[in-house]
Amino acid sequence: MSSNQRLVFSILEFLNSECESRMEDERESLEVVIECLERVYNVSLSNSSDVSKFHVDNPLTEIFESATKMTTRPFPTDEDKDRAEELKTQGNNLMKEGKYGDAIGCYDQAVKLDWTNAVYLCNRAAACSKLGKNEEAVKNCKEALELDPKYGKAYGRMGTAYMALEKYQEARDSYVKAKELDPGNDLYMTNLKTVEDKLREAQERSSSASQGTGGGPANMMSSLFSNPGIMNMASQFMANPQMQQMMTNMMSGFGGITGDDQSAGQQPPSQPAEGQPDSEATTTPESNTGTTGTNPEAGSGTNPEAGSGAGGYSNIFQFASQMAQQLQQSNPELINDLRQSMQNVAGGNTEPNQNTDDPSKNGKE
Repeated sequence: MSSNQRLVFSILEFLNSECESRMEDERESLEVVIECLERVYNVSLSNSSDVSKFHVDNPLTEIFESATKMTTRPFPTDEDKDRAEELKTQGNNLMKEGKYGDAIGCYDQAVKLDWTNAVYLCNRAAACSKLGKNEEAVKNCKEALELDPKYGKAYGRMGTAYMALEKYQEARDSYVKAKELDPGNDLYMTNLKTVEDKLREAQERSSSASQGTGGGPANMMSSLFSNPGIMNMASQFMANPQMQQMMTNMMSGFGGITGDDQSAGQQPPSQPAEGQPDSEATTTPESNTGTTGTNPEAGSGTNPEAGSGAGGYSNIFQFASQMAQQLQQSNPELINDLRQSMQNVAGGNTEPNQNTDDPSKNGKE
């Protein structure tokens, strides 16, 4: 029944699209037909579950045109088929050498000679994926499946292309079908598990975001500051006289990079006079050291104001390093939790395993 429902669903989508361009009386008639078909075949255009289950990417008109073209094309001769097989073999050898563009050229010629062989289209899809042409790979796989609906490898390669496009639901559907048609292929099970993990992660992120507890940097920082262990450690840290002195030095260091110590009306040396173009003299290595003059010796400690910006950053680094060391010593489990949080924000691998899904490694294809 599901195959009939899928066909009827495509018809319903076609009729629904026709309603937009019809007169009112015609539209009403089409709406009656849609309602009757939905009731008889127990499907509905407004049901999201039916849409995900029965919708196909190609519209009904495109499928019809493709089918009628196939019936009018001349069938290949035996000579055409033999030559196409030679070209396929050449393409597979080029795939082994990593010459994917040249391999596509061979598969193109093979398809022209023998359009009835789904293998040539599927191998061309594999070459397209290697070049990052994943939309083209999906298209080739669909054409292969039109010729051979039970071609498991075409579903597998289409799943790989969908994964690269981050269309995880479509990838999952493709791998499920590939595994159903070729249950002995472990690659499909591996990739299916990978894509299901991605779907689960996306669902968890969506759920967290809807509850206002997403895993982004801002929310992560908020959770850090609300962590009693970190706040207690920070309080102890700031109660230490040495840390208080370090914070004082750090803040005074930042005061040196605000430009407040420059005389009124004096132009910073790193900027050209107003109305003058930039020159090499304003971008020498010495002028980028954080000093207030052009003397390369500045910032060496002889001038208390010079190099204070660098000192401020140095104090920050020292303060952070000492705090991190004390956290590690007093609460290593908290540090591990922080590291795990950072890894969750960074995300994981989205690449499917393609090691055994290459026509250059398969004797049959």
